[in-house]
Amino acid sequence: MANDKPIKRAGNTFSDVLKENLPHGAPKPTIIKKNEPKKIKSIFRYDQKIDMSQYRDVSFKHLLYGGKKTSLKRLCQNGSDRKIDIPWAQFQGDHMNALYKLAHDLDGCIYIRKDDHRARITYLIFSKIEDSLNVMQRTFSHNLKEIEMYQTEKLEEDIIVLYIPNLGDVDILTLLNLIKDTLEPISEIIDISALCRKGLTEFLPYGVKILLKKKNADSIIPSFLDYEYGKINIFYRVFKEACSYCKQEGHWKSNCEFLKNKSRKIQKKNQNETIDQTYDQIKGTNEADIEPDVQSGADEPSIGDQKPPNFLVSKQKR
Repeated sequence: MANDKPIKRAGNTFSDVLKENLPHGAPKPTIIKKNEPKKIKSIFRYDQKIDMSQYRDVSFKHLLYGGKKTSLKRLCQNGSDRKIDIPWAQFQGDHMNALYKLAHDLDGCIYIRKDDHRARITYLIFSKIEDSLNVMQRTFSHNLKEIEMYQTEKLEEDIIVLYIPNLGDVDILTLLNLIKDTLEPISEIIDISALCRKGLTEFLPYGVKILLKKKNADSIIPSFLDYEYGKINIFYRVFKEACSYCKQEGHWKSNCEFLKNKSRKIQKKNQNETIDQTYDQIKGTNEADIEPDVQSGADEPSIGDQKPPNFLVSKQKR
């Protein structure tokens, strides 16, 4: 016969006692929570950094010498005023569409497009210098952002790029005066650049670059700019020797043997031509002295045509 009575529940086991779950039938302790106000998350972040995409390298040489603001120049092999530099980093992987749109905006200008996949840069080499200058004065955009374009400067033996990693508490105008007093006597300042907020005049105290050309190859570049309250360190980069004529490394264009041999051949050719010209002039003057005098009469014989008298014939007649 089946047992219709409910099964009796077992008492507390040994495991429950060890876990302090209802030991010996004691009630479960209650935890009283205090009513504390909820914490509101702060919108301001103390570790928030500057958005560097809002800054770009700009030229502020005009603040030193006056005049209009010019576009920034970058060093490039065979750089010139007709060659424009467009870096790909500003497009965030969409450089092909950006350059395609730029090509439509430059319709009418004759130029060559050259892509450097290693440096991730596109060069536009214009046939006319007027077209390149007009392009630098115009503003082109892609995805509602201005396209950064730079002019190029030819890499030569005496050109050096100086880096100032940190300005400290020195302002921009004071820095320009220090550069003028320290570097202008020994070099020609081509351009000065710094990180500036796009569309504004807010500069960052680091990333200043100075492009200059030494007046003398033996002149020494100082290691710092000395001012009233301290010093500003200067670092410069030594470029690898590369000839822009023969496209070979290990020497500059001034020491290129191919160019020297070519100049020697041209000089030798010019010397031979001058020798031939002087010989023809001397020969022409001698022939002019022998020619008969047309004004005195054509019947009179010249000195070269006269024959000596024949004395033998005169004696036989006698």
